[in-house]
Amino acid sequence: MKAQKTLQLMKTSSIAIINVLAIFVTISATAQSRQIVDPNGPLARRTGIITQNDGVYADGLPENEFRMSANATIISPCRIITNFHVAFGKSKRVNPTTKVEKVVFFKKIEKGHEVNFSFGVDANGNFKRTMKARVIAFDNFSKTDAGLRGDQTLLELEECLDEKEFAQLDLSMAEAKTPVPVGELMTVSVGLDEDGKHRVFVQQGCRSAVLTLHTGTFPANCESVPGMSGSLIYEMGADNQWHWTGMVANGSRAGGLVAVNAKAISEFFAKYSIDTPVGILPLANEDRGPQSTQSAALGA
Repeated sequence: MKAQKTLQLMKTSSIAIINVLAIFVTISATAQSRQIVDPNGPLARRTGIITQNDGVYADGLPENEFRMSANATIISPCRIITNFHVAFGKSKRVNPTTKVEKVVFFKKIEKGHEVNFSFGVDANGNFKRTMKARVIAFDNFSKTDAGLRGDQTLLELEECLDEKEFAQLDLSMAEAKTPVPVGELMTVSVGLDEDGKHRVFVQQGCRSAVLTLHTGTFPANCESVPGMSGSLIYEMGADNQWHWTGMVANGSRAGGLVAVNAKAISEFFAKYSIDTPVGILPLANEDRGPQSTQSAALGA
């Protein structure tokens, strides 16, 4: 009898997983692909790229290791946020034939580590500004078969930016009540176009699966490309405003991406006595252009 009950539970679980995957596949058809947008939009201008200072490579790199760069986002006039693996990582080729790479970390991991942060993409695909940023807090990072844990790092800019242009970006805590975001999602990231020029890309209309297998993260069917780690994810709320709801951590083996959720980011801030910015994005309707979700995304 016990064996029959176990078998029945296995069948039920399988059906549930199939249903989740079916929903995931269905919603993927509604998402538009990543598009290049005006880099001067209120969210687009916050996004930039982190690269390492030459000093960390003073001893050179082994033949199978490479410099790595990825996204970070301005969340207040003096601070940016990114992944732990972006702030302290480099790329290592583990299979010369397939060119499969993984992230490995510097031997020295500590507060005060400095990186370069480039932001403000111009019409020619170049960055208007680059400045130093130093790590002021990082989470208890660990990598498991299920994904990444504690993959967040906060950095302070060497020079604070204009308070009006880069007002504090508020973190939505709606996710604390649900396992995953339930609304329409939008990603905003810096990447390279076909000509190798930096551009700001937006994808809107993707969504999260209804099930998360890893505490502190959520999967989403948004497109994921190399270098997108550290960029933020926003959720459209009932108030027709975009809410910061997560941060891209890595690509998913099943397609799409895995993101650090708002609850994990809030707990990270609380752990290090950092004020958690809670609320909605400070974007008035007049800043968003015509009131349709597509025009809102293209004006990100």
